[in-house]
Amino acid sequence: MNLDKALLLVPTHCYDEFPVHHDGDEADELLACWTSLWHPQIVRISGHPPSWEKVDEQHGGLEKLLFVLPSISKDDATSSFRKRVETDEAILVEGLSDRDALVSRYYERLNIEPIELNDDIVRDFYALGYCFLQTELLTRNMRYSSNLNEGGFHTNLVAAAEAAIEGDHESVHTGLQSCFDMLTQEREHYYAVEVYLWDVAICSAKRPGDLADQLKATHKTNLLLPAGDIEQLANNDSLMETLRNALQNGETTVLGGEAEELATSLVPSEAILEQIANGLQIFEQHLNYRPRVFGRRRFGLSPTLPGILERFGYTAALHATFDDGRFPEATQTKSRWDGCDGCGLAAIMRAPLDATQSKTFLNLAGSISESMDMDHVATRCLAHPAGHVSPWFDEVRRVSKYTNGLGRFVTADEYFEESYDPGTHDLYKVSNYRAPYLVQSVSAHETDPISSVVQTWQRYVRSQQVRNLAFLSTMLGAKDDAYDGLDAKSCDAETLTTLQKQLISKLTRDAPDADGVFSVNALSFPVRRAVTTPHFLGREKPVYATHSSDGQHVAVIDTSSLGFASIPASAAKAAKSEPDMSEEHKIRNEFLECEVDAKTGGIRNIRSYQARSNQLSQQLAIRLGRPPNPQTPAPYSKVVADRVTTTASSPVAGEIVSEGRFLDEQDETLGTFQQTAHLDRGSRVLRIRVALDVHTSFTDDAWNSYVCSRFAWPNEAADLIAGVMDRSMPTTARRFEAPLFVDIDDASVRTTVISGGLPYHRRVESRKLDSLLMVNGETSREFEFGIGIGLANPARDALEFLSLPTILTDVQVPLKPQSGWLFHIDARNVVASSWEPIRREGEQGFRVKMFETNGRPTKVTLQAFRGIQSARKVDFEDATINTCTVNGDTVSFRIDGYEWAVIECLF
Repeated sequence: MNLDKALLLVPTHCYDEFPVHHDGDEADELLACWTSLWHPQIVRISGHPPSWEKVDEQHGGLEKLLFVLPSISKDDATSSFRKRVETDEAILVEGLSDRDALVSRYYERLNIEPIELNDDIVRDFYALGYCFLQTELLTRNMRYSSNLNEGGFHTNLVAAAEAAIEGDHESVHTGLQSCFDMLTQEREHYYAVEVYLWDVAICSAKRPGDLADQLKATHKTNLLLPAGDIEQLANNDSLMETLRNALQNGETTVLGGEAEELATSLVPSEAILEQIANGLQIFEQHLNYRPRVFGRRRFGLSPTLPGILERFGYTAALHATFDDGRFPEATQTKSRWDGCDGCGLAAIMRAPLDATQSKTFLNLAGSISESMDMDHVATRCLAHPAGHVSPWFDEVRRVSKYTNGLGRFVTADEYFEESYDPGTHDLYKVSNYRAPYLVQSVSAHETDPISSVVQTWQRYVRSQQVRNLAFLSTMLGAKDDAYDGLDAKSCDAETLTTLQKQLISKLTRDAPDADGVFSVNALSFPVRRAVTTPHFLGREKPVYATHSSDGQHVAVIDTSSLGFASIPASAAKAAKSEPDMSEEHKIRNEFLECEVDAKTGGIRNIRSYQARSNQLSQQLAIRLGRPPNPQTPAPYSKVVADRVTTTASSPVAGEIVSEGRFLDEQDETLGTFQQTAHLDRGSRVLRIRVALDVHTSFTDDAWNSYVCSRFAWPNEAADLIAGVMDRSMPTTARRFEAPLFVDIDDASVRTTVISGGLPYHRRVESRKLDSLLMVNGETSREFEFGIGIGLANPARDALEFLSLPTILTDVQVPLKPQSGWLFHIDARNVVASSWEPIRREGEQGFRVKMFETNGRPTKVTLQAFRGIQSARKVDFEDATINTCTVNGDTVSFRIDGYEWAVIECLF
């Protein structure tokens, strides 16, 4: 049968209304119907390129026309149109969505014998059809009319089709290249700018075959392959060799990252630092490759990351992750991602397109035109699991062999080297990121989604105590293995005791001995602790307060930062006793006053003496689900206290224990609780211990089904500041992570909830906060947190809250009280995260990592117990950033807000 034209029938009149909004099977069918008409044998028979029209625009005779009708147009194909097709003996093909099946049906209806053609060439014709459609759509999206040389395009297309039938492959490629060049000229006529395409393949060591398939790609790709997965694949010699060759040849880039992708907002920054350093080591060890572009598969972007990455030598990043959670997008695809510390790096700041979805490729022109319109550097990222893409991805790849009209595939390294800096900067707050960690943990039925985070923070702080004590011993002349033999598990009380005794021998050498107490502070700031001792210690400094009663001795001891206090037993009588700190339902010391509610067992009010009214109230509760509608309050249990008992009252400590029940709306018991409020002399933190026995079950809707400690404050305008990633960061989020603390700032006296490692918090209404204690899967029943009043730098108090007391109460010490420090940081808003000795040939010294906690640039003076010869600020790879001013035993330098600085000092 002769054929004059092949037509796709669509339910629209013009290119501006072409149905690019469809997805799934409808998008697949529409693209299959269109590209199938570009089969070389169909083009040769018709002698024209295919086109598309609306069904009701068919006028006159329909002889020698081939119509293909996708399902989206079926309703527009009226009975009169179908009757005309039958009368005029036109061909109408419908009900098929597979391209090969469509072509077979064309052969059948046209009554022609299929010719065996080179499959690769046929697919190139399909790709040309795809490119033609997207170019025409792109032209209209950019508000231009077509400028295509239609006569030349028709001639070259038909010539290429005839050459394909005749088996002249060279002429086929020449003709196709001419057609692609004409489409490129049309696009460049109205917008001669290069469009960059990223192919981002998300890889996993669990599917090495998919990675192997991805490495066979004929276009440039980018592999999102965590370092931990590379280590698991290290024994696959063939795959690793292929990957190394691809990297060396510049055909692929691996987006670098951590050895293990941790939950960023739930762990200390030191843990993130360690994983990035380990990741780089793995890349170099197994691939002989150092990534320059950072990428992360699991959610975990944060405002602190740019500064960390820059100091590790990363030059760029992919600001997107590929599981649940929310991250902000910039107006520019390529921009500069600024961190909270002022550091930053170039980044892709828009979420990639899903390359597994057909709708992505149906509307590719719309996506490209948006980037050409809005972006200084036109860029589109196509992300997918390695080896799994939409079949239409192959059309784009084939198009890229002939033309860059729809974009050029580049590696990430190539992209950031070639494309210019648009000069835009994007700085996001911690509240712009919503982590999915709690929902993921509960949905996966993980054990202890809350207490596991508490334990992580306890291990971290206590292991830092151990390492710091070993560091001090090394600085005082102990063997190097006192420091080198430690790991993250060395945080038990026995190790602490051993190191303390080692320090006693170093610090009290050859002094007359007496029974007493030895306190050593392994933190970088002063601490004040209450301790029960077998001896009365008197009131001479460093003892802040002391009390004896019925043979029991309690003392409150001040210990300097990275320092010690040695106090011998005193033969003197106890000084005149001060008033007891507890009375009925109340505890008070020189800084704050707390009243326990006799009805709920919670904290009725807590305030400083500068405040005239209550600053914070607290009680336990069970949230029973979502509210029926957004206008109604969420359902919570009632709380009833059965008894409130004062269990300790002395001049140095006060303690009140509440016991009670949780009741539902029918007054049925849901569980019981015991809450202990404890306050020491000289402390600004009320410690609260909770023991729960809950009978009710929880749902997987973790943010609406939980046991919590509820806090309420009077000022609706108060701001919340979250203690996350070791820093104080303002947040406006309703759900957020803050394992260190939550600061309630109402511009008067600051009130702080010390989280004690409890990570998840929910702001309810405008002046209430739920700190989650139990959700589905949580097995722990005992929790501890605090309420601080007037804390100048809550990050310090939060870390001290998690630390172990390092006081030996029955040891031999010098006859006179002694105290001092070995290292001292004068800036209160700066906290050291680690100390380590430097032992290089001919050099001795130390390296300290410290961060500013409040976002306030500060001049810092670091003082050591011995003279310092030189000092410098370095990055995380020991490259000098600048030198520091040295004056005897002190080092001065500047640290920016939230900066994480590394200072190296040589004696």
